[in-house]
Amino acid sequence: MDASCEVEVRQLWTKVDSDVLTIEELSTNAPIEKTIEKLIIFKMQLNLEIDKGEQYWEQQAQAN
Repeated sequence: MDASCEVEVRQLWTKVDSDVLTIEELSTNAPIEKTIEKLIIFKMQLNLEIDKGEQYWEQQAQAN
């Protein structure tokens, strides 16, 4: 794996680790709507990161 790819992967993992919801956060007495809202936002962020990764690899394939 080349250095730029490795840096990108490390940055993405760091971001994902900081965004992960914990079981404690989800099991508190918070209203269900807030929990659902957090899950939806997290899913949207995750999907955006996946799309960015796919675009990166498509661009790499086109460049080669």
